Amino acid sequence: MESGIRERMGTIIAVYRGSRLIVNPAPQFILKKGDVLILFREVAQ
Repeated sequence: MESGIRERMGTIIAVYRGSRLIVNPAPQFILKKGDVLILFREVAQ
């Protein structure tokens, strides 16, 4: 199942999972409840 996060919110650059920081998660990375996403999104000016 595709999440569509990149299209809707931006690129995931890291994920906090508990006390772990996962940097640059692979496209097939599976998000879990409680994960905290760090996103990058370019804003049009």
